[in-house]
Amino acid sequence: MVLLSASMYAQNETAKIFNKVAERIHTLKSISYRTKFTDKNPFSKDDISTGRGSTSVILEADGSIKYKHEITDNNLGETTFRSIYSGGKLYGFSINDSTYTEEIPKEKVASEMAKLAESMLNSLKKKSDNIIQRKDTIFEGRNCFNFLIKSYDSTINGNHDYTYQQLLVDKKITLPVYVKDTGAGMTYKEGLPLGRLIFFNEKSFSDIKINQKIAVLPIETTGFTKPNTQMLEIGAKTPELAIRDLSGRVPDVKTNSKKLLLVVFGATDCSANPLANPMLNRIYAKYATDDFAIVNIYTNETTDQVKKYIEANNIKFPVYTASRKLSKEFKTAGTPNFYLVDKNGIVVNKSKGYAESLEERFTNEIDKLLEK
Repeated sequence: MVLLSASMYAQNETAKIFNKVAERIHTLKSISYRTKFTDKNPFSKDDISTGRGSTSVILEADGSIKYKHEITDNNLGETTFRSIYSGGKLYGFSINDSTYTEEIPKEKVASEMAKLAESMLNSLKKKSDNIIQRKDTIFEGRNCFNFLIKSYDSTINGNHDYTYQQLLVDKKITLPVYVKDTGAGMTYKEGLPLGRLIFFNEKSFSDIKINQKIAVLPIETTGFTKPNTQMLEIGAKTPELAIRDLSGRVPDVKTNSKKLLLVVFGATDCSANPLANPMLNRIYAKYATDDFAIVNIYTNETTDQVKKYIEANNIKFPVYTASRKLSKEFKTAGTPNFYLVDKNGIVVNKSKGYAESLEERFTNEIDKLLEK
């Protein structure tokens, strides 16, 4: 009975803190803060990215965002992405490739803090027993409540599948200052298995300023263009392949070298690429002795990242790196992006994204062009 009472007290205390966080966030007029983050690429091996960011938010009375300005820097301190929500429109600026997006969100935009608070309340509703209040801790000089939220926890086929979140709440300002999400389990994309993946990301919040005046910046798109949405047309002549192998050498691969090419633009952090990789392995093995080559290109990753990805995904086909300029010249639209190029450098088939029917379509076309 004493243990039951202690458990009930702990649950009530947790609910009290979680509700207080949500109430605190809901009554804010503005908030600004800096972040540090660490993310593990679940589709690769030991590929860890780190970065910093800064966020400024002006809130409506219902807690939704009236204005938001957010900057993300990579681990070298270079700004890679900037987003602004203003006048009912959300703008995203990719600094790396000088493109921007503009959209009118279908739903009210919530702040990152508001999303965290909503997640905390949902955890209470689902099963408060899955929320463990740990011993209070000190994080970056702040006295914090310390919680572990077990959203999912099971053993399947001898594997521990789980989704955990560690959350630290500053006792003084009653706001989250650290969140870490970890997990493992079978993952699917559009019903297709990606395999058992391990997830890890963490973010800390610092220099938090509440209800202070925030300057509203004008939207400036000069020097930026909208992302490409249309690939090269079938029948188009392809650009020259300005690529390097993973040793840094320029390979003897050209789009008009009398060899049939399957040119693929990929990304190591794209969830569709792991679906395409086995298909490309099979196509590569099938036509290994023919006048055919796969040219798989990465334009956003370092050579080290690509090497780790190759090892994690058992890639057998040739892989190259290139500048983002080549991706623009080929008018790529998302990843994976496929072009089947004939021996004269002309696009004869293409695909934006992966589909199960793609292997049959490409092999039929390759057989025809190789006169098999």
